[in-house]
Amino acid sequence: MRRIAFAVLTVFALIVGVTAPAASAEPRSDYVYGAEHMLAARDIASTLGDYLGTFDLEVWPDYRSDFTLCSTASGALTTISGTQTEFAGYYWRKDDGERARVVESVYQFASVKAAANAFRTLQRKAVLCADMIEDTDEAGNVTFVTVNSNGKLAAVAGVPTVYVHEDFTNVLDDGKVYDTFSTYSLVDDGIVQVSFRRDVDGSLTPAETQGVRATTRAAIRAWERSRAPARRSLAANYGYAVGHVISPADVPTTLGRQKLARPLRLSAQTDRIFLCDPQGIQYSDDSQTGPYVGITVPRIQVDNALQSRADPGVQQTVYEFPTVGAARSAFRSMQRQAVRCTGTTTTTSEGDGTSVTIQRTYRAGREAAVKVAGVPSIVIAGSQLVTGPELDTPSESYSYKLLSLSRANIMVMEVSKSSAITSKERRSTQQLAQRAITMFRELA
Repeated sequence: MRRIAFAVLTVFALIVGVTAPAASAEPRSDYVYGAEHMLAARDIASTLGDYLGTFDLEVWPDYRSDFTLCSTASGALTTISGTQTEFAGYYWRKDDGERARVVESVYQFASVKAAANAFRTLQRKAVLCADMIEDTDEAGNVTFVTVNSNGKLAAVAGVPTVYVHEDFTNVLDDGKVYDTFSTYSLVDDGIVQVSFRRDVDGSLTPAETQGVRATTRAAIRAWERSRAPARRSLAANYGYAVGHVISPADVPTTLGRQKLARPLRLSAQTDRIFLCDPQGIQYSDDSQTGPYVGITVPRIQVDNALQSRADPGVQQTVYEFPTVGAARSAFRSMQRQAVRCTGTTTTTSEGDGTSVTIQRTYRAGREAAVKVAGVPSIVIAGSQLVTGPELDTPSESYSYKLLSLSRANIMVMEVSKSSAITSKERRSTQQLAQRAITMFRELA
């Protein structure tokens, strides 16, 4: 992968004199390159459908899992692991919000040689994706038929590309199935995968096959591209974001030794931002319809979750807005809404013959409560107590959330624990927020 100089971050930290743990040794420039060189939604062939102009991105540092080529009669057929990082872009059709119809995954290896070795293994295993599988129920009736096929695909001259097609047929009730057609291309020190999902029985049409070929070509060209993306484009914003989020090395020792809990997630969206969750609907079916405390605004959202072996967990969320004015307006709305967080709410959850009582308590303060790096902040402290006849002991959890306005961004730093958060941990959270604001300054 081409390396992008990223010394400006260290220089800036020295200029402002920020006191924080040593900067992370993670290859942030690799993350920047990946985020800035993914397939653009506009590059997806029109024969594959009409897609939204945005896409969601996940970055998996230190990725070590195998990836599946196809399912065979003897089980899932996987290729070797050994990747360092995976970038996954999810592209959504305008007429289908259920699942991404196109997914681009880039598996980056430690060297060009390692990637070439992995690709040769992939080529050998892909040949085995050429069989028919019949799934049967207890009565012996065939329920699903899967036909696997594979081959070579000419997308870009000099870039080897193979494909695997899984064709599923639902035999019993003629329900909807999701065929997949995936291409794999060796590009420098990475393997670029483009997968297209369709929900019609039967093989791909010639137009769809050509569409996947054209989209694969666009993905390869994007990954090889030497020029930087346009300023303030989605790719540029994503690249800036993954290069400026905090890492485990940035967390004060007071908050424990942290590691990445899940991939970095970036998305351009318009939906709800929960400030607190008195009714417990944030992750329920009512998350987009029930009453809540928060705001709904368009933004780019970056989610970065860290976790120590025990307690606490650290969650960084950044909301990027197109202008300083838009960020200020959103923050003023948050200030007005945060007042509603203070108080205690008790709810009962029942299911499978069990019943638990959940008591949620929040305490919110406005910008006068805490100042971080000279910017206005909102503090929301929360606790949750779960009791019930089936529980041997009550379950407790605590959180301390700090939201700070920094020019065109709203930075959220939240610490969660199973025991009460100490004053020292609160101060460390403020220190970490200051570090994050310094790193994630407005786009130049």
